[in-house]
Amino acid sequence: MRNAKLVLKIYKEIFSLEKSALPCTVLNSVVGAVKPFVNVIIMAKIIDSITLGLGFKAVLSYIITAVILNMVLCFLEYNFDDFRQLENSKLGIKQNQKTANKLFP
Repeated sequence: MRNAKLVLKIYKEIFSLEKSALPCTVLNSVVGAVKPFVNVIIMAKIIDSITLGLGFKAVLSYIITAVILNMVLCFLEYNFDDFRQLENSKLGIKQNQKTANKLFP
């Protein structure tokens, strides 16, 4: 319980310094977590369509869908990661300024 209170206190401090740091980190984590499942689900659909004999067009449509979804998710993950790094560096600068103001009034 003590650790949970400490974590909440840390999150509160981060949110007070930089409002967009936590949402950006969460979005980056969500996109990174969804990426592997897209491949697993699409591969299952491809295998099902091959075993059911749905034809080349159905298999090709699933392959194209997988490629497009992977491209979009990679693009989102790359941009969210860049934005997250920018927000974290701004957060570090603000924390350093806050500490300096306390030490040298």
